[in-house]
Amino acid sequence: MLRLWPETLHGGLFAGAAWLSTKGGRDMPERSPASVQADHLLAELEAMLAALPPAAGRRRVLHLQVSDSLAKIAVLPWQQQLQAQAELQAYAQACFERNGMALDATSVMQVGFRQFGRSGLAYALPRAWLGAVVALCQQHQIQLQSVLPVSAAAYWRLPPTAARLPGVVLLVEAQRVTALAHRAGELSLIDVQPVTGDAVAASERLLRRLLARQPGCSTVRYWSASASAVAPAVIREQLPEAEVLLLKREAWQ
Repeated sequence: MLRLWPETLHGGLFAGAAWLSTKGGRDMPERSPASVQADHLLAELEAMLAALPPAAGRRRVLHLQVSDSLAKIAVLPWQQQLQAQAELQAYAQACFERNGMALDATSVMQVGFRQFGRSGLAYALPRAWLGAVVALCQQHQIQLQSVLPVSAAAYWRLPPTAARLPGVVLLVEAQRVTALAHRAGELSLIDVQPVTGDAVAASERLLRRLLARQPGCSTVRYWSASASAVAPAVIREQLPEAEVLLLKREAWQ
């Protein structure tokens, strides 16, 4: 009997933008969640999964990117002496607490280091919400492969060329803009600016604050949850010599 390759689905859950697409590019109609409240995003995912056509005998697997608003995220400075997973978990817990983000049993934490000797990243998502996502996928005979806050997805998918250049990745959502600054191939800091008016003004404030802490940015990678986004002119105004790259929404898949 011929064993069919699984159908890979990629989804995104953000305020104002929720999508589901296949590896072959067949997209479901995009939806527009009113907020990043966990139950609202779960309802949007349920609606998209229910609208999928029959799988025609193929297994389905889902990779999901979600708003950073659902997660707690911390940069982990490299620690050579840490080896066991329990040590890494305890270290990440301490980094969260140092940043004023205490974790308990209601959260599920993941820890990882992209390169040996370089800063890592930890993130935590609500345990109950993750359980609901798993149950929803099982209801539709879909295997959930991964759930990543967009900052974590960007951290793991940053192109190798970024290792040679100091720069920043801007992740634009309807309610927040996140900056991932890197230098010499190492994630140096993450900063966030809430969007209270428009994303352009928020990006400008965030860039000014970031440049005060880490000058010399040579590359800006601009990503938006909106499929029709255009990199704002304010980036080139503040960084006239920097290369500005507009990334596709599927850049982190």
